[in-house]
Amino acid sequence: MTELDIVVEKSLRSFYKDICSEWCGRENEMVNLYAFGHLAKQVRPGTILSDLTQIGVEVTVRQLPRLHHELKWMTVRKDLVVWPAPRMTLWKAEKPCNKLPANEPLAVMEWKVNHFLNKAVHQENKLAHTQRKGDIQWLRDTSRRSGMADFIGYAVLVENVKAKVLSCVRVKAGADEQFLNLTETNRNDGPSA
Repeated sequence: MTELDIVVEKSLRSFYKDICSEWCGRENEMVNLYAFGHLAKQVRPGTILSDLTQIGVEVTVRQLPRLHHELKWMTVRKDLVVWPAPRMTLWKAEKPCNKLPANEPLAVMEWKVNHFLNKAVHQENKLAHTQRKGDIQWLRDTSRRSGMADFIGYAVLVENVKAKVLSCVRVKAGADEQFLNLTETNRNDGPSA
């Protein structure tokens, strides 16, 4: 388990306990609650997550080559990104700003949340997660790109109806594995990996 994995697991566990209380929200609200209420609390000087400005919500990263055709489509927004250094973005800091993507994220977290307003996609979200398609395939393909040896992808699926469930798949170097699976009966258990 990497230092980042430990941070992500600890913050996902505290997030899960939080949403099992009297709380209601959709994907955007969950990502923000996680980022600012749980992941941000793991920021510590001298660690892999040393500065709050390493965390980005709905920020741009490089798109996979086969999925873009023009300069403006070379990029894509992702739910949550962790950059390797403070104040980093996809673009190199120079004047004027370089139009071509230059920096790579340390991690990308993609989220799917089944909630009271999107019942029509619940099965589709579950199926993509269990069959490792969609976001997980994007994370696998991204992790195989040149220069991405340190990259880790996390695909989070939250069932936010009746009994709450949080499942997280970890992706590194083209391989995926079940990283965390929290249900209301096991939310206080030890590490899942």
